[in-house]
Amino acid sequence: MSGCLLKSISSVSMCPVILLVYLCSLILMVVCKALWCCLRSSWAAPLSAAAAHNAGLVLLASRRPASAFCRLAAAAALNPHDAYTVLLIALSLERVGDSRADAAFDRACELGGRDALVRINCGGRHARLGRLEHAAREAGIVARILEEQPDAHLASSLATLMALLTEAGITIQVTEPDETYTAKEELASDEV
Repeated sequence: MSGCLLKSISSVSMCPVILLVYLCSLILMVVCKALWCCLRSSWAAPLSAAAAHNAGLVLLASRRPASAFCRLAAAAALNPHDAYTVLLIALSLERVGDSRADAAFDRACELGGRDALVRINCGGRHARLGRLEHAAREAGIVARILEEQPDAHLASSLATLMALLTEAGITIQVTEPDETYTAKEELASDEV
């Protein structure tokens, strides 16, 4: 199929702008089809946490955080102990500017205390909000986790976070993850 597509594109003399628009429309069609498949699977199986999670992930990747939040909330209601679903909820809340994002990040850290992906996202949230000491603490925890369970992609993200923190003058100490850590003590009385 792709050979036929390339033959048809090369046989027609198109201006480069028209060709670019044509290729972009093909890519958009593929993305829309993937989104439609995930949404259809969540409609077909409304009590499937995995289908709702996947639909929320695709919606979040498609830059539709409010819609993603709705699907992810359904997934979390069906499986409330999934740290990745709660992490995606936190990311969608952060993208829409909701103040409950911090509580969702804290809950994700509680559920996935020894998961490097969850912890590095929490560290990134702290860094984006200017809480550099908290970000450094999370970076140290992720470094310890990655010593035990290496992951090249997460190590690259950690190196970026650590470089930015070091550039800001923050020292990072590699520490053990505290299974009981929550940041609720640091929140104001009117926050969750």
